[in-house]
Amino acid sequence: MRRRHKSSLRKAHQTFFHVLMSSALVHLEQHELGLTVHYEVTAAAEIDETQSVHLGLALLARNLRNDLYPQWSPERVMLLCREPRSRVSYTRVFSQNVFFNQECNGMLLSHQVLAHPLNEKQRFSRPALLDYLRENQQRRNRSPASATEDSVRKLLASSGAPLEAVALNQLQSRRTLQRRLAGSGTTFQAIKQQTKLDLARKYLSQTDLKLSQISEVLGFSSLSAFSRFFHKAQGCAPKAYRAQAAGINERLSAP
Repeated sequence: MRRRHKSSLRKAHQTFFHVLMSSALVHLEQHELGLTVHYEVTAAAEIDETQSVHLGLALLARNLRNDLYPQWSPERVMLLCREPRSRVSYTRVFSQNVFFNQECNGMLLSHQVLAHPLNEKQRFSRPALLDYLRENQQRRNRSPASATEDSVRKLLASSGAPLEAVALNQLQSRRTLQRRLAGSGTTFQAIKQQTKLDLARKYLSQTDLKLSQISEVLGFSSLSAFSRFFHKAQGCAPKAYRAQAAGINERLSAP
């Protein structure tokens, strides 16, 4: 009976994992520390997708733990949301290395973990998982709009995501990118503006990052430039939007 229960749980975890992964924006970033798996949800900005992101990362950590060794825990887990009143559930799932009010949602896998030998027959073994993540990225890249949004998100903080840099990130010329986007019924500027607005809403409503930090992460030259952009796009100042979002969250969490 216990074996059947464990088997059912395993199937449920695999099902939820694929459902969450199929609706997520996932990309891999290699650096000197290892590999960071970035996990975001591109739902409407008014929807707080925090729980979906946390569940997706939790299932990813669980699957990796099952295929590595029971004592393993992520070297670093980054969560965009503000720190909750209790960290108990996060510690239970991810151990101690959880950081809130980060600029992205993601999980660091060290070089040591990536080099660990795994059972190739496991569905979520390291090679299979990385292949699945790359497959997810390739699937999104088939859509010019999705690929452009991904590139804009990656390049906003470092360069402001100009057209030339976004096109280069996709290994094509700016004219080719513009032509492909036009064929999809949109423009580069429209995607960039909407992406910046969506991210601004999330940072304001879900984190305690200062307005100057949000402005820098989104690639604005100054806080005043960010404030003007947000007021024009949203119809109110960033501070007012944050206060309104805080009020909504308080009412939703009230008993």
